[in-house]
Amino acid sequence: GGGYSYLEIEQNGTVVWVAAPETPAKVGDKVSWSDGMVMQNYTSKSLNKTFDKIVFSGGASIVN
Repeated sequence: GGGYSYLEIEQNGTVVWVAAPETPAKVGDKVSWSDGMVMQNYTSKSLNKTFDKIVFSGGASIVN
């Protein structure tokens, strides 16, 4: 969506949404991400979805 990958990540039993520059992640991948700005009630126009909370990260990568 708009040059970003929106990643739904389970972390310690909690779902965390992370938006990062396009990242070739697929379901089941382990992902790490750099700190970023947290936004509350963010609406993505490209996805037509509102996130209660999302982290806009400078980058994400797949962990092997």
